[in-house]
Amino acid sequence: MRLYSERQTEKVLFTFERKILRRIYGPTQDKGRWRPIWNNEICNLYKDLNVVTILKLEEQKQQVVL
Repeated sequence: MRLYSERQTEKVLFTFERKILRRIYGPTQDKGRWRPIWNNEICNLYKDLNVVTILKLEEQKQQVVL
């Protein structure tokens, strides 16, 4: 079992989230050619909180309850 630091875990989660969103939104056509959607375009399309922020908020809620 490999343990990640908090920063490494965030990076893995951000990468996973972008991969899933890129799959959902699919490629885009630019000047007549198809290309993968870029990270900033994903952020513009999906303006909701990212998965890391949601997990941190849930963790804070649990700490307040305890």
